[in-house]
Amino acid sequence: MKKGTFIRISYIAKTKANNRVFDKAEINIISGARYVIPGLDETFEKHEVGDNYTVIIPPIKAFGKRNSNLLKLIPISEFKKQKISPVPGLMLTINDKQGIVRSVSGGRVIVDFNNPLAGKEVIYDVKILKEIRDTKEKIETIINARLGLPKTLYTIVTGKKNKIIIKGINKEMLKYFEKIINKDLKEYANLKIEVEAEKIEAKNEEVKKKERTKAEETKAKKRSKK
Repeated sequence: MKKGTFIRISYIAKTKANNRVFDKAEINIISGARYVIPGLDETFEKHEVGDNYTVIIPPIKAFGKRNSNLLKLIPISEFKKQKISPVPGLMLTINDKQGIVRSVSGGRVIVDFNNPLAGKEVIYDVKILKEIRDTKEKIETIINARLGLPKTLYTIVTGKKNKIIIKGINKEMLKYFEKIINKDLKEYANLKIEVEAEKIEAKNEEVKKKERTKAEETKAKKRSKK
């Protein structure tokens, strides 16, 4: 298939060394757009919708090689300040980075900030389920992959003028979202979309208007009974 094709795939991902499943999913992606790891992304050009196949991916095209610079030596006193008792295997977050305690010795703790799958060959069992042609579904694919927004936070309107209405967003984020979404839309779908903030005030006024109308109807009914 061509690079830039919107597709839905399902996969089961395992480590080659022990055949341990670490991920399985059914997702929408754009082939060649790096929505998945490089070693998997490169396979789509050789396949078509309906294909089932298995690919073995080396570390450099999966989750990267292990980096010794990401092994950090931290005084145990730093953990005691946070009331944490470090033991090998403990997962923790330090300065917004996830790591795992590798060893504790002599008042020092070695924390590994490498991806847990770094340095490992992985196996993906893949099925290409369908090609996505619907405009709304293409837009949803980009929003999910690039921004990770839940569907409950936005509404997509398609037609002569495509637009996304997002809840609880400021002007600065509005421009950022529009830039990110349109980059992929233009490159892979030859589309453009406007991003708008949901007009809460207008919506509230509409609700109030309906409530007033309902109240007036109730009063009218009571008067007619008299």
